Amino acid sequence: MVLQDRKLKQFVALLFLSFICYALFTVLLGSQAPLMMRYYNITETEQGFLTSMLSIGGITAAAVCALFGESFKKFKTLWLGLAILSAATLLIVFAPPYTVVVICALFAGIAYTLIDIMVNSSFTQYFSSNAKTLLPMAHMFFGIGAMIGPYLMTTIINPDIPKTFTRPFLLVGLMTAVIFILYSFSAPKAAPLLQKGAPPKTKSKPADVFKTGRFWSVLAGGILFCCFSTGIIAWLPTYFNQTRGFSLEMSGLMLTLFFSGALLMRFLGPFFFSRIKPQRIFVVFSILSILFMIAAFLSNILLLTVIFIIIGGAFQSLNMAALIFIGCALFPDRHASATSIAIFAYNIGGIIAPVLLGALAQSTGFQIPMLLSCILFAAGVAVISIISIKYKQALKNA
Repeated sequence: MVLQDRKLKQFVALLFLSFICYALFTVLLGSQAPLMMRYYNITETEQGFLTSMLSIGGITAAAVCALFGESFKKFKTLWLGLAILSAATLLIVFAPPYTVVVICALFAGIAYTLIDIMVNSSFTQYFSSNAKTLLPMAHMFFGIGAMIGPYLMTTIINPDIPKTFTRPFLLVGLMTAVIFILYSFSAPKAAPLLQKGAPPKTKSKPADVFKTGRFWSVLAGGILFCCFSTGIIAWLPTYFNQTRGFSLEMSGLMLTLFFSGALLMRFLGPFFFSRIKPQRIFVVFSILSILFMIAAFLSNILLLTVIFIIIGGAFQSLNMAALIFIGCALFPDRHASATSIAIFAYNIGGIIAPVLLGALAQSTGFQIPMLLSCILFAAGVAVISIISIKYKQALKNA
């Protein structure tokens, strides 16, 4: 579908903005971890459990979308995701008991996964001729939110007053509510145009994707990468605060720098994806990211650490889009299901890594957990390399 109609342009703009809200929420728990642990008097493992609940909600939503996503009206499902995310985020503003925050995290995970899957699959399905431009652009907007989020969040809190962790939740909740309202007016106008150009629905059985080895292979590689990415989001600021002795503001800035590198690379995403196969981008760029992240964790020179963090963030930033393109090439008739592979990976990684790395940090400090995340990332690169060879023919059109 060509973006000529004003209604479609407004619709696509709101898809991009919804990804900013999604990104801002994903960095909230990591950036506010020190204050939340002090306010609720909880351990690193319990703080990591909040991220795990996000991922449990995400897996639930991803499973439903993998099975039935092709029959969903994507614009309505995205509307639901925005509604739930704004409500769950704003509830945390009241600093409810820890148990309630856990429940909010569960529903937020469901919500932002619906946003993620429906935005990605909408671009690959409804805007297929522009997908290699629009999809990386959507991830670029995610990068904008992820980059500005950690530092922005630390500037509006008071390190001496733990309860001020609620201020960033208020900001993100209100932003999401505004996008939800605008989307409520825009989506009904764009829906007839989307439905008119929609391809015929697949007749395959819902569970077919789970019966193929290629689904589980891509999922395994994605999970190992996402153990790295979710671990970084959850614990990088705390690592620099507790292990390297940085202030809360400077620690949040380090995660911002990581995502600033990612954002710069995402600006170049359309250029790379139009010239290089996504599976090759995943493998080659990931190797570079791993090397620079290990260098950042081992460097004792602040300037070099900053440079390595930025470059390490840059070279891992196209991986989720690459996984989506790989999935869509392997399952060309099931775009929602294919997109769900990447989302499954992200949320399973989110269940495993924050708690695992947090528990390990309680006994060893954060240096070893950060290096372990890089080792898991390397294992994921090995898996995707094997997939690239085994399914070379199917991936020719990726």
